[in-house]
Amino acid sequence: MVTDGTGHAGADVSSEALQRAARELLPVLVDLGPTRALLETYVEHAEGGLGAGRIVLSPIAADAIPERTRALVRARGPEGWTLRVEALIVRDDRTVEVDLASARQVEMDSTVAAASTAWAPHHGMLVLVVPGGMDDASSYVFPVRAVTRDACEIETTAPMPPGTSLPVVELVGDRRILRQARGQVLSVVPRVTARGREVFRCELSLRDVPPEEGRPYDLVTDAREVRRLLDFAGMTRAAGWYEAPGWGRGQLVFCEVSRDEALVELEGSLGSGVPPASLRIGTDLFAVSYELEVRALGRDGTRLRCSLPLILRRRRRHGRERTVAVPADEGVRISFVNPLDGSIQSRTVSELSPFAVGFDAELGDAFFWRGLPLERGQLSWRDRLVELGDVEVTSLPGEGGEGRCTVAITDSRLSDDGTLIELLATAAHPQVSVHRGHNFDALIDVYKEAGLFAPHMDRNLEPLESSVADVWRRLHGEARDVVCTLTHGEPEQPDGAVTVMRAWESAWVAQHFVDVSRDLTGATGKLQRAYLDHLLPRPDGRFLVFFVKSDNHVMTAYMRRFFASVGTPEAASQTTLDFWGHGGQEESPGCAAVACDAGPEERTMVGRAAERCLGRDSAMALSMAARELELPDTSARFARAGLERARPCRLIEHEGEVTHVLLEERTTPGVNLTWMLNATWVLPVHRGDRGGAALRRALADVLARPAQAPTGERFVNAPAGLDRDVLRGVGFEHIASVEMFVLNRAGVHQFFQYATRRYGELDARAERRQRRSRGG
Repeated sequence: MVTDGTGHAGADVSSEALQRAARELLPVLVDLGPTRALLETYVEHAEGGLGAGRIVLSPIAADAIPERTRALVRARGPEGWTLRVEALIVRDDRTVEVDLASARQVEMDSTVAAASTAWAPHHGMLVLVVPGGMDDASSYVFPVRAVTRDACEIETTAPMPPGTSLPVVELVGDRRILRQARGQVLSVVPRVTARGREVFRCELSLRDVPPEEGRPYDLVTDAREVRRLLDFAGMTRAAGWYEAPGWGRGQLVFCEVSRDEALVELEGSLGSGVPPASLRIGTDLFAVSYELEVRALGRDGTRLRCSLPLILRRRRRHGRERTVAVPADEGVRISFVNPLDGSIQSRTVSELSPFAVGFDAELGDAFFWRGLPLERGQLSWRDRLVELGDVEVTSLPGEGGEGRCTVAITDSRLSDDGTLIELLATAAHPQVSVHRGHNFDALIDVYKEAGLFAPHMDRNLEPLESSVADVWRRLHGEARDVVCTLTHGEPEQPDGAVTVMRAWESAWVAQHFVDVSRDLTGATGKLQRAYLDHLLPRPDGRFLVFFVKSDNHVMTAYMRRFFASVGTPEAASQTTLDFWGHGGQEESPGCAAVACDAGPEERTMVGRAAERCLGRDSAMALSMAARELELPDTSARFARAGLERARPCRLIEHEGEVTHVLLEERTTPGVNLTWMLNATWVLPVHRGDRGGAALRRALADVLARPAQAPTGERFVNAPAGLDRDVLRGVGFEHIASVEMFVLNRAGVHQFFQYATRRYGELDARAERRQRRSRGG
């Protein structure tokens, strides 16, 4: 099935339509036949029309095209025309020319055309989760590119064979699981993106699944992997639960795992006498659920020795389903009005998720029943309060009135509640603290100790340091819906920190990441897991962006291992940028700028230019789509704290054609200490910049704008390949090459799993060494 608005009968392919396609950088697909991948590209230039003319397509993976081959060129989007061309001429590794002399229009089958318009547009909102996993692969969360009631299309790194059945899949939106269904692969279409990346579009049918079949597990059968996971359960003293005949259900903790058996500490009313012959045990390890069946070998009070299983049942879950155990010393309470007698009751919270609260049960709680609404629910925590509204009982205590009661949070708006998100993340990461914006000097000291500040950062921070401290306080005190800074170590003298900030409409940037801790387990892993836990529940956290200097070999190697281990081209991307600075002295670029503000008609072209330069997900993450260019919602959120966040857009014209887009990121100085959010994106649009005259015009416009830095410096973010000689000739200095990593929603979940597993294992080994050194 053609799924993204590909051609339909009767579309206009006049010379005017082709000229318009070139002006707007119209996306097209090049179809080389059923045995070859579809190639994604854009109309770069057009001359003439059918029968006498040519169009130029760029960028494209030209090395995949046989010389002068026949092809179908299909316009994507509402234009919807399709051309059959007799010759594609490869001009260079990123450019192909289409000879229109013998081209003709093709009418698509009407059923295909109708199907192609039935798909919901892709805005980065949806992911498809395969809870049981895919053949033991780590990639089990996939971005959804299109969806209808009966089918969806996902993007994958490896093809799924047609006919593959998936017993349960979950369609997950911004806030909740939208649907559980049975999935079956209907078709697989290979594609090569305009940037040369190979992906596969897999179409799945969706059929309803009975609720009792909605929690699938896969099996871990490799003996070494089973043993390795159980070893980590012992190392980390993992908490879990047990079920056994006569004992009911209760809580447990792994105390030790030896070569032949495990020692666990049980809670609950166990009674006396011989233990049950077998138990079912469940635990979460590195954010994955496991179940195991064990035999009881012996009991000493509440301690039970049990056999090691040969098989583990595993369930990978979407991050929003994850339940966090809340330590009793956190003092988190839930209160509500019980409609049975109108009394206000309060309980100690023991488990929490974005959509449910578990609390310790008492004898009177036996009068609850499933579905009972509890009114005016509230969570209280230190000096914080979260209004839950009405909640609903979903599970009851075990035998004898002991155990735990769980209620569902039914108000989806609480997904946006920063206090609830903070509580969840804090409970999950007790060694990490939420920074309140005070003691900015202590953070600056940590940044400087780590050598984080480049020369341009130092010289621009020094004259602003006192005002930046005030900006920092306002940002963290009055704009907590767009920022969270986490610290490790003593709050007044931290040894690690990271800030996540909503810099665009649906993307958060991780910045100012530093670790100078000398602890064996370190701060890096704890901070990384904690900031991801702050990001995962947020409906506006569709993308994560971070910038890493290309010579930061530790971080770039870490990301290479992430890409290699989970196969994430469909969920994460890497783009090399050049960061330039101009010293503020008067320089003559050699020609005056001819610039204009982007109007409604040009915004679509701006978005496509950004896609071509940076990639589709990167352009979406940076809000370079037409409807988000000026960051309306993000700007309003910053403005409520008296801070600026804006992005004017300018177009540079040369010889009657738009050649460059300028997007100036404007942020109150101090919000971003690298100054990359006080810099102008210079994105090329059309070719034909002979001698660099158009680029000089663009840079002249950058220099004509008021400087955001106190030293008068101007900064530029440029995609790799922009003419460096022109930049240097105008007086710009190359500060650094930077890798921009963009993770879409599927990528964020995969990155969370990767970081949790990797740092969890490292921390577990370090904790075991520390216990052994103490003789524990």
